[in-house]
Amino acid sequence: MRSIPLLVAGSLLASCTNAPPPPYMSRSPSGERAYQMLVAGKVPGRPIGCLPHYYANDMSVIDSRTVA
Repeated sequence: MRSIPLLVAGSLLASCTNAPPPPYMSRSPSGERAYQMLVAGKVPGRPIGCLPHYYANDMSVIDSRTVA
């Protein structure tokens, strides 16, 4: 009878754990080369929430997840 509370406590503890995050999908080798060529020698600025329209003509699409 003592094992039932231990089993219940163990199952409650196990149900609170999170699954590992999905693996990060990195860029393709050609996309990574293009990105590294674009950012070579540059220093990052402050983060922005959205892209202003006046930068629209000065953007390069690296892949479906990266715009530089």
